[in-house]
Parts: sequence; C-alpha cells; structure tokens
Amino acid sequence: MTEAVVLSKLEAGEVLAVRQRLGLTRAVLGRLAGLSEQTIHHVEQGNHKPHPQTLTRIRSALQKFSDAPSD
Repeated sequence: MTEAVVLSKLEAGEVLAVRQRLGLTRAVLGRLAGLSEQTIHHVEQGNHKPHPQTLTRIRSALQKFSDAPSD
C-alpha cells in the first residue's frame, strides 16, 4: 500500500505514529494544517472525536509534507 493511500485512510488514532514517522512536531503539523498544536495533541490522544474537516486538514498536511522533495 502506498503512503498516499495510507494517508487518505488515516484515522485519528494513527496521527501520532504518522507524524513521528515523518519527523514532524505537533507545532509544525499544526502550522501545516492550519490548526493549533493543542488540537493536534487532542486528536493524537483521542480526547475527543475530531470533526471530519479537522482530520481532512491533518491528512492533507501530512500528504503534502510526505510528497515534498527532501534535501
């Protein structure tokens, strides 16, 4: 399964593992997704069920980051 497919099916409980695998901090992912670091933390910890748009923003940010050419 490609990274793009995995990210398109990303669930809230998987955000932490993917973020860490990509080497991102919560602050950076939050900036990329247009969300607060606190929101990223809550999604990762499962403190609440995130709004579908929130997950879409996180998926999109992770996808863009994973697609970016590395130096």
